[in-house]
Amino acid sequence: MNTEHLGDGTDIDKPEIWIKKFEKLARMNKWNDQETSDVFEFLMSGRAGEWYSNKAKMVEWTSIKKEFLAQFSA
Repeated sequence: MNTEHLGDGTDIDKPEIWIKKFEKLARMNKWNDQETSDVFEFLMSGRAGEWYSNKAKMVEWTSIKKEFLAQFSA
C-alpha cells in the first residue's frame, strides 16, 4: 500500500479531492470502517495531525470525514 502521494490532506487545494482518493484506496483494499479510520489517523500529520490529536477519538469513518471536510475545506 503506497500512500505517499496522498499527503495529510491539507497540503492540497481541495481536501475533497484528497478524501475521494483516500476512499478509493480504502475500497481497493477492502478496508472496513475501523480500518479506514485507523489508516486515516496514521496518515494525519502537520496541521491535520494536530487537528486530529485535539479531537476526541472518533471511530466512525462518516464522522471523521464530515469533521475533516468542515475543518479544511474553504
